[in-house]
Amino acid sequence: MTYQEIQSMIVDTFWSDALKAELKRRNYVFPPEKLLSLAYKQAKNDTQAIELMKLFADEVPEAADHARLVIAWMEDNLEKFRTVDENTIFQVQIDPDGDDDTLDYICSTYETCLDVVDQFYRKSKWCKESENACATIIKHRFLRPGESIDLHRDQHLTLGPGRMIAYIPRETSCEYGECEFDCQDCTHPCVNSWADLFPEWVPDLSPVRYQRFKDVGYGCVLSVASTSWEGYVVPLDSGMFEDGLEEHSDFLDHEHISWPNVEPISPDELPEKFRRNYDAFVAYWKKLYPEQYAE
Repeated sequence: MTYQEIQSMIVDTFWSDALKAELKRRNYVFPPEKLLSLAYKQAKNDTQAIELMKLFADEVPEAADHARLVIAWMEDNLEKFRTVDENTIFQVQIDPDGDDDTLDYICSTYETCLDVVDQFYRKSKWCKESENACATIIKHRFLRPGESIDLHRDQHLTLGPGRMIAYIPRETSCEYGECEFDCQDCTHPCVNSWADLFPEWVPDLSPVRYQRFKDVGYGCVLSVASTSWEGYVVPLDSGMFEDGLEEHSDFLDHEHISWPNVEPISPDELPEKFRRNYDAFVAYWKKLYPEQYAE
């Protein structure tokens, strides 16, 4: 594949038609490291993320070494999760419809968990594996007297339909294994990087439509550059509009939304209730920060 074909494939995964159109209008070409980061972030699951990293390793020389490092990091984390000792036991929670109604089994190994999932669908007369099906494999450790717990250790692996690995737990926050979830001083090109991924394209206080987990919301973009991975969006269905915005001056209700899931719209496109809330918020915010919005 050509570099442009790889970029088009990744950009096509964006929910936002406006962002796609803006990139096309500018004839924008992502630098290889930034495109690698977008591919990693936009992957539907970790199985696809590894496949995309392999594509970069094979087809994008400028990012090939970094892609191989990410692949090794993800595969190493999977191998560590699968590894057992005398203090380890696994639990698999099978959710045929993706509605959090699970059937649980205790297993001695990771491979046994996979076999149990297969057996469940093969033997069950009332449950078939749906497109929303998932299974969570939890790795438990027996604690000895006096042994301390690790609150930050993620030991949940998620499977999708057909044993597809949706999520691999990470023992470190990035592929370099050096960061303690603090990237401020990091100088590495990192797939988790948030900075300077997009050209600036959404003005402050713009009304937007955005994709949430299970529905589409309406909001107002709040004081953040649209060049990073995500921005602050004030949801226009927030209860703070009924309480009074002044009551929330110490902590404003907001959501962190990635820009590929944001669609700028005009105020006239907002439903009537949300238009009133949008106008009220913009007036309130400009009153709080008159210097920033002085014409």
